[in-house]
Amino acid sequence: MVLSAMAYGAHVSLFFSIARLYLKPATQHRYGRSLLLYICPSFVLATAGIASQLRLQYAMFFDGSVCLHGVAVYLHEQCQSPLTIVTTVMYLLLNWTSAGLLLYRFYVIFNKSIIALTVAIISILALILVASTHMRDLACITSDLWTDTPMGAGIACIALSLALHILLTFAIVVRILDIRRMIIRYSTKRHGKLYISIVTVLIESELLYTIVAIFALVVFAVKSPIQTALLPLLGQMQAIPALMITLRALEGRFILEETVKMTSMQFQDGDLEKALSKDDDHCWDSNTTYAYPSTVDDDDLSKSPLSPNGIGCHMNNVTLPQLPDRPYLEPPRKKHQPLPLYR
Repeated sequence: MVLSAMAYGAHVSLFFSIARLYLKPATQHRYGRSLLLYICPSFVLATAGIASQLRLQYAMFFDGSVCLHGVAVYLHEQCQSPLTIVTTVMYLLLNWTSAGLLLYRFYVIFNKSIIALTVAIISILALILVASTHMRDLACITSDLWTDTPMGAGIACIALSLALHILLTFAIVVRILDIRRMIIRYSTKRHGKLYISIVTVLIESELLYTIVAIFALVVFAVKSPIQTALLPLLGQMQAIPALMITLRALEGRFILEETVKMTSMQFQDGDLEKALSKDDDHCWDSNTTYAYPSTVDDDDLSKSPLSPNGIGCHMNNVTLPQLPDRPYLEPPRKKHQPLPLYR
């Protein structure tokens, strides 16, 4: 229970971090609200799962203690109770939603091809079919240490989910690296650093879930009592990799500093001063105050330039308007009227 509560705490932290980013107008405009269709249901399912699990623990320690035949007999009798089934269903739904998002990413990264769509549909249907068939066995494995339920059901469900996560993540990584290779062929290696960053995020997000799932398979194989702690933990951890990737994407952590540099204009100190001082007849005088008069028309600014003492001047073959030299008086502010410019 403690391990699953820790995993739920990580889920809550990731959920509110993502929700905080969605409160910003710029983020809403850029990404829309499509990701909310995943993070909100997964948070509700995780909360319902931990709440029903707490109710099971309460029933075991309080209701089971008054059972005439002891806690073990009480758990064996209640392993297929509605509350146990509900807890198992919550975690299975959470598993299906996390697998569905991973399958959608697989479908998108492979250009929404028919083959990728077929693989995604077959995989999610197989996952749902196996879990639905062995749902009662999974409930007994989770709640009762002394049950004689065969471990094959739990091993099959966990192995299928683990294989799905590993194989799809591997396929996505290979596809991204292939795209990077094609980009480097026609460009430089610096343009491929963004794809290395994406691959790193994908691997480290799935790594923790993969380690716990492999350990759970070993525990089921040797029929260790640790299985009662690992299954709820594994259920809570199913949505964490997808939330980590979503948070990285919203915060822009996929983009490395080198990637930003190669797509940005870099200026050194003094470049602007050198450009302005190339010609002696530059427009602006630091000792003069300029302002837009209250009756400036667009035609006045479009007249042909004259000398620096006239309406305009030349600087580096670029014509700029010269504002009239007058003491600064703030003009009345009207709609679509430029603000006063002064130095």
